[in-house]
Amino acid sequence: MNRPSPPKAKAFEEKDVPLADIVGFVCAWDGYATRFTGNMPRGWTNLLTYWSKRPEMNFSTIPPRNVVRDGVLCPEHARALESQLKDFR
Repeated sequence: MNRPSPPKAKAFEEKDVPLADIVGFVCAWDGYATRFTGNMPRGWTNLLTYWSKRPEMNFSTIPPRNVVRDGVLCPEHARALESQLKDFR
């Protein structure tokens, strides 16, 4: 059975975002602009990726310089990401 090739990783690109464009929280999915303000609606998820020598759940000890991504995903893209990950439950 032929399996599709995994998508190629994009090169990191740092961007300056005008302060006026930062209103509420926007879905971190590339090319998607759905956003919310105030409390996070049900179905949205936090997305935090970071580097450390050993995986840890005490997020207060993660140095900010080690945080790779800190954002949110809308319900549609949270499900899309979950569908691509191994189930360890």
